[in-house]
Amino acid sequence: MEYGSLEQRAHHEAGHAVAAWAVHGVNVIRVHLPAEGGGVCTLDGEAPNPRGELLISMAAGEVDNVTVGGWAFLEVGSFLDITRQHEVMRGMGIDSENPMDPKYCAAVERSARVAHRFVERNFTLIQRVAAALLERRTLAGEDLRALLPAELENTLYAPQARPQRHDPRQVEMFSKE
Repeated sequence: MEYGSLEQRAHHEAGHAVAAWAVHGVNVIRVHLPAEGGGVCTLDGEAPNPRGELLISMAAGEVDNVTVGGWAFLEVGSFLDITRQHEVMRGMGIDSENPMDPKYCAAVERSARVAHRFVERNFTLIQRVAAALLERRTLAGEDLRALLPAELENTLYAPQARPQRHDPRQVEMFSKE
């Protein structure tokens, strides 16, 4: 697969779409491959955990790594992916402008490992979405619903249910009666 080819762009955007499908709180509105180049994965919602946002952004880079042998940083869209990663890291309290910052290095390394595992485990789904994108050029959220398993939807980075705390006043109130 050649970098910048329609097939590579379809796989890149499919990486975003499948990761977004799996991240809790995020909905895929549309995935599109414009004739003039690039690609767009339009999302709605926000992941409750910033690591979910990083996965959505970094999964496409991991797909590039698998399909063309390296992260494709040359297109404007890739710069937007990187910009989003920096915004999320700043929100996590990590100095994303300093690549020598140990917290930054650890966050990037951890996120890249997670993205790699995600892409590895879901590459057949990514290929399925990429094939549909190549055929139709545009997929809506409903199209993804038909292509992707329901059990994957909203499964990653869901907010943890808070354990209910025992209120001693309630026990006292009931035990005194």
